[in-house]
Amino acid sequence: CTATAFGAHLLVVVIATMCSMWGPGKALRGDDSTSVDYAIFVLEETQAKTLRYFIAGCLCYFVSSILVVWLIFDYRGALV
Repeated sequence: CTATAFGAHLLVVVIATMCSMWGPGKALRGDDSTSVDYAIFVLEETQAKTLRYFIAGCLCYFVSSILVVWLIFDYRGALV
């Protein structure tokens, strides 16, 4: 579960880097305003997907932390 969290957050970093490189160039390269509209449309869709990856990574990290507490500590220490 920790590896899934790490992978999801690494994917978020890669997507954010690619969008910051791709977005401005795609918006400025067109002849009229349709290229800006298209770039904004794609970036908004990508933002929604990236947010899902980030939330999934946070949930996996939370579950992983809870499992580590249950596995490492004794019964009394895990309850506190």
